[in-house]
Amino acid sequence: MFNCVTMFYSRFFVIAALALALAGCGAKATRPETQIYRGFGEFTWSEDIQPQPVSKVLAVMQNDQGGEVVITGVVADVCKRRGCWLTITEPGLSETVFVKFTCPIEGRLIPMEAIGKRVAARGTLERVEVTEAFARHLKEDAGASPEEIEQIKGPQQMLRLASPGARVYGLEGADVP
Repeated sequence: MFNCVTMFYSRFFVIAALALALAGCGAKATRPETQIYRGFGEFTWSEDIQPQPVSKVLAVMQNDQGGEVVITGVVADVCKRRGCWLTITEPGLSETVFVKFTCPIEGRLIPMEAIGKRVAARGTLERVEVTEAFARHLKEDAGASPEEIEQIKGPQQMLRLASPGARVYGLEGADVP
């Protein structure tokens, strides 16, 4: 039997569910430094620079010249030779940000297991033009086929982040924050 009490509770639960759903839409993302990560190179947080997802950085860089940023996203690729660079993207994006590590160290910096893991990198972001030879070198380091490398013609535009280090989340042997 449907009565006023049943109707009241039905509306109450619908309103409560909508309120919870809408509250979740405006929720702030957890800052990555509070989560377990593995650090590579020299990486420090600064309270004056808020982490930005790759999609937001790419949108801003259409008209901006760059500057100091903390970029978050997913590792799309890593230098197979030394781990001296990586690319950051997000699911559904075709563009990436190229991260070149400025800290010279011996051996491998970023492990191949980082591909597909969440990452945060801080550094100076700029739009640069690279030579055809350098673009081909990067493709070769990334393990591209000779056909893919041959398709590169002339200077190439890229977004480059010069970074002293990165934090990769979800790797074996992670440090405790």
